Amino acid sequence: VSRELKPMTGKEVVERFGKGRHLGKAKFVYLNRSKTRHFRPYDLIEVHQHKANPDEHWIVSCFGIMHKVRGQPSESMALYEWHREAVLWSALMKIPFYKYFLVRKAFHRWRANQKFNDFSNTRQRLESRLLPAVPRFGTSLLQISKLLQELQLLKLLPLEPSHCFALSEFDFTVLQKYREGKLILGKFFNFCKMILDKTCKDSVDKLKFCESQTKQDKAIFSKESLYVQRQKKEHREKNLAMAQEEASCLGNFVLLVDQILVSHLLALTRVNICSFIENSMATGPDCDRDALFAAKLIFTKE
Repeated sequence: VSRELKPMTGKEVVERFGKGRHLGKAKFVYLNRSKTRHFRPYDLIEVHQHKANPDEHWIVSCFGIMHKVRGQPSESMALYEWHREAVLWSALMKIPFYKYFLVRKAFHRWRANQKFNDFSNTRQRLESRLLPAVPRFGTSLLQISKLLQELQLLKLLPLEPSHCFALSEFDFTVLQKYREGKLILGKFFNFCKMILDKTCKDSVDKLKFCESQTKQDKAIFSKESLYVQRQKKEHREKNLAMAQEEASCLGNFVLLVDQILVSHLLALTRVNICSFIENSMATGPDCDRDALFAAKLIFTKE
């Protein structure tokens, strides 16, 4: 190995061996990868044999260059091939696209991760504010949904496809359907009101309980350790914040229930009217009756 003060680089060693100028009496030169934070596979530095990195190093001779990696088979190639690849690598690194490729890749990766973190935080914040995500509200909405499913069986108009009505009979049947529907809707709204009142009462009671528990922390003397007291205090403050958030959403919850009921009642009305027009008022040879209404015409001398 050369005894020069400044060690040679991998390119210089390959060039000297390629020209046939051996470094003194040495037949081999050992190279390590240069210490740099960038990826430069052809930036090598000359070292003594005992300083060669056992995990990865290169051995250069006049016959070629050998790459040795611990636990893997050695790779060898001619000097001119290695030198050609090193020159091409240097030329590519002068092109801005390749020169700043890793920096640009790291920046884009950081930017994508930052956007994903912002999206995740927004999603979690919205998810925590969704009314169905609150256990108490979700249970109430489920009960109201069951009532709405039973309400879909309500018939607001006479839908008998085979009966021919007289005008007075049709008026009586419509009035009877109206009274039955009004009675059922009254019970339905009473049940919905009971569910809403129970939900609001439970939310307010929970808020009052959490407030009382938080105020008692300052007055009660405990023999527990400071760490346990601090943990309990943080837990109670967290419960108080959740209770306050839940109580602040009661108005939106009632408004949501109101909109759900209005939309389902509108859908129920539409279904009854469409079914009455398409089925009850249908005429033709395939119908089981001659017409929807039956009337008698009496002719006098006038």
